[in-house]
Amino acid sequence: MIGQALPPVALGPATGAATFLILTGGRFPRALPQPLGRATVVRWLALGTIGVLEEVAWRGVLLAALLLVVGPWTALSVTSIGFAAWHWPALRGHCVVHLVTGAAFGAAFLAGGLVAAILGHVLYNILVDWAVHSNPARLRGP
Repeated sequence: MIGQALPPVALGPATGAATFLILTGGRFPRALPQPLGRATVVRWLALGTIGVLEEVAWRGVLLAALLLVVGPWTALSVTSIGFAAWHWPALRGHCVVHLVTGAAFGAAFLAGGLVAAILGHVLYNILVDWAVHSNPARLRGP
């Protein structure tokens, strides 16, 4: 194994974790999500399913199709902007984060394929949920 490169699919989890750390200023949750149990598992399964479906649509279909027509940089830009706009109704001004995540997952797709993009998106979603549910008092403010 020494001297061998990681398989391209490994870029997915690396992308998901790195994107989370960049967007949180390097802060990783220090506590387990609360409450930790069935509700957490159900949320994470739902977030994983959403990540899979979004990646199949945005990267597997749209980005792949645009690659054939306009090339990688334009295809990545268009799908990243579209991904952020898709999240606008729910997140309003916070959908700018999805411009970053869309570009990150799109880059994972270009470098490692659809499975890499899916793994990155799913891990990112789970890390965000973990952070939100690990310290809810901090999120409520003083």
